[in-house]
Amino acid sequence: MARVAVVSEVPVFPVDAGNRSRILTFTRALRAIGHEVVFLRLGRRPLGEAVRAAHHAEFGPDRVMEHVLTERERLTFRFTRELRDLGRRLLRVFDEDLGHHNGIDELCPRSYVRAVAAAHASRRFEAVVVEYAAMSRVLGVFGPEVLRIIDTHDRFADRHRSYLGEGVGYWYSVSPRTEAATLRRADVVLAIQDEEAAAFRRDVGDGVEIVTVGHLLDLAAPIDRDDGVGAVVVGSNNATNVHSVARFLDTVLPRILGALPDFRLHLVGRICEEVPDRPGVVRHGFVDDLRRAFEVAPIAINPSLLGTGINIKLLEGMAFGVAGVTTRIGARGLPETLRDGLVIVPDDDPAAFAEAVVALAGDPRRRAAAAARSRAAAAAWNEVQVRALGKVMERIGGRGGRSDPVDPPSPRADEAARA
Repeated sequence: MARVAVVSEVPVFPVDAGNRSRILTFTRALRAIGHEVVFLRLGRRPLGEAVRAAHHAEFGPDRVMEHVLTERERLTFRFTRELRDLGRRLLRVFDEDLGHHNGIDELCPRSYVRAVAAAHASRRFEAVVVEYAAMSRVLGVFGPEVLRIIDTHDRFADRHRSYLGEGVGYWYSVSPRTEAATLRRADVVLAIQDEEAAAFRRDVGDGVEIVTVGHLLDLAAPIDRDDGVGAVVVGSNNATNVHSVARFLDTVLPRILGALPDFRLHLVGRICEEVPDRPGVVRHGFVDDLRRAFEVAPIAINPSLLGTGINIKLLEGMAFGVAGVTTRIGARGLPETLRDGLVIVPDDDPAAFAEAVVALAGDPRRRAAAAARSRAAAAAWNEVQVRALGKVMERIGGRGGRSDPVDPPSPRADEAARA
């Protein structure tokens, strides 16, 4: 149908974090509805051979393009960011928010823009999807004949406030005005959940279509696992997960072990790198098959205490038909009608969390019923997201539009991107 460029600084493989899983299932959904996907990876360092091979196997060798900053560009980028960081630290004396806000294009070097221009010149895309608003600068190389889409993943307006309040580092934070400016570069903005879509509509105003396309799920056969006394946490080693799991281990797990001495908490993913050996915890490390991750225990736990977007691992556990216990913030973005299979506890109530896990662990029938309801909810969720994505892609062709000014491509831009 259409040739679609997916532009991302985040690689897909290995699938060791929620954002990578989002990009993988999103690109698979695009291909499932008939589009040709070219994955254009922008990076400060090249992919390793094994990782590059995995991308080639997924998309096809001729549908993966990689642009990497030169050593000089990398050093310039780093030096510029350090100067900005110094300036922000000085600004915090006068304005706390301003002293934490990133610049509109701070994470997107001009070299990325030239690389995307070169890729478009050689492939002539009919639609482009940019992963994260921080990369929206590259959309300026496309005219109104190309459908320009930003897949937001998260909302980053004043993100630092909640994170620093919990003593957790944040990756990126911008003012609401800056975020709105990045989003106005697109024809369509994809929010990962309805609350963020409403916030984007309020901030961006007219002229840009805001659509909720949540995380798309792989609805393989459900997991049939109902033996053992334990639960699993699947997660990467990002600061949010490390903070939440540490709090769970210190405040909730001892209560569970007091009631169920044989209980084991299984950790799967890069989060294991941040957790030392301790009683009641089994670390499995990274596994390259998500199904194997959720097969290790009959209950999935989501102890999130921070975050925006939607909790992808929560949805993936539901898709596999695993009973789940989560904090309220962990269930963010999931409609009330699809929460029936989950046990949702207050965000900072260790006693309630422990009681919920103990009750579920001791009642196989209840676990099975919750797992079945979660699986059904995941299927209903996925149907809505696939339909929404299909409607967005129907906009290809017949659009008017605007083209925001950006740095012009270099005359030698064709050398900046390579297949």
